[in-house]
Amino acid sequence: GLVIGVPRETLSTREARKALPDSIDRNLGVRSLQRIVALVEGLRTGDAEALSAAAGDEFHESPRARLNPRAKRLIDAARRAGALHACWSGAGPSVLALTAADRRTAVVDAMRAELGNDGVVLTPEVAVDGVKGTG
Repeated sequence: GLVIGVPRETLSTREARKALPDSIDRNLGVRSLQRIVALVEGLRTGDAEALSAAAGDEFHESPRARLNPRAKRLIDAARRAGALHACWSGAGPSVLALTAADRRTAVVDAMRAELGNDGVVLTPEVAVDGVKGTG
């Protein structure tokens, strides 16, 4: 399932984008592509190892870490609690975690403990059937 930690503090997309480098070296680009492939494969197959291998976005998350130090703490809390994958949601400051059903409560509790009274944890349901036409 999905678990989203939403801190009360804000971070503008414009400010977050300014923290990104103008260019990246080839090795970083290759590692980023490997993570994207692992993420897509993990989502497609439910492979926990692939989802775990997709963690740690060096291009988007690392340069922005100083703008939102809580994101790393939320990600770490979610992973320690058994999340299959955890990452920034967009430019932040929210964090998204993917969980197996049997770990969802532990991940929610861990993210709530990290946020305290400084945010909320959401558990949206996923519509697996998609959109259906009426005619």
